[in-house]
Amino acid sequence: MANRVKVLLDCDPGHDDAFAIIVASKFAEILGVTTVAGNAPLDLTTKNARVILDLCGASTVQLHSGAGRPLVAEPIHAAYIHGESGMDGANFAAPSRDRDGIDAVHFIIDTARANPGVWLVPTGPLTNIALALRVAPDLVENISGISLMGGGRFGNRTAMAEFNIWCDPEAAAAVFDSGAKIVMSGLHLTHQIMA
Repeated sequence: MANRVKVLLDCDPGHDDAFAIIVASKFAEILGVTTVAGNAPLDLTTKNARVILDLCGASTVQLHSGAGRPLVAEPIHAAYIHGESGMDGANFAAPSRDRDGIDAVHFIIDTARANPGVWLVPTGPLTNIALALRVAPDLVENISGISLMGGGRFGNRTAMAEFNIWCDPEAAAAVFDSGAKIVMSGLHLTHQIMA
């Protein structure tokens, strides 16, 4: 694991985020996972994250739930894509254990400060990341950057709006304005990945 990139995943599983966790478990050192409402309500995205971590043999990875709603708007979920559970169509065993905590924001801050050079990898709405940057603006100096799944040259919610950015545009603006190095994987890339 010494050569693996250290990452802190912030996600809203969802099938797409499940793939992100699986890939990260094979190719990165996951320092922790935080969850946000998005593809499904927070309780379900948190449960789904633990189930996927279990499937990857990573059940000891710390899991902390975070924001259950966007910074300003009402919550929006993607049941029309991922089903009511966020992972409809799959029959998974119950999670091996519950989440480790409910304060994703401070878990992100503490983990980044304890592991300089970590990459923050949000694959859902950017609410937790924006809140962490609001509480600790110096976080930008402790991380290598933010590699996010969102945006694109076309939209999947409107002609121009991609779901993760559309769910919490105020959080996205805060992250983009933070001064952190940003690497975006937009729809034009993620649509190339087929299950």
